[in-house]
Amino acid sequence: MGDTELSITAALAKLDLSDEEQTRFADEVKRMLQYFDLMADADIDSGAEADVPVRPVTALRDDVLSRFCDADALIDRGPEIEDRYIVIPNVL
Repeated sequence: MGDTELSITAALAKLDLSDEEQTRFADEVKRMLQYFDLMADADIDSGAEADVPVRPVTALRDDVLSRFCDADALIDRGPEIEDRYIVIPNVL
């Protein structure tokens, strides 16, 4: 990525970069692009699937219907209550 492309990208992102920042970022972007080229050249078709020593396990609980008995205590915790309803700000 040349200095022109970096300037255009910075302008699109509404970034006001100093000359020093543009030079530093240009060098960093060049290194990233070189790394991407290395990754693109990697042969991933012939490799075997990586062996993962520990498989992630998702612990789920059964859905069980239960009654909530203390609705008054829950309603009383609301920031503003009106006729047993919690008042929330308008969103429109």
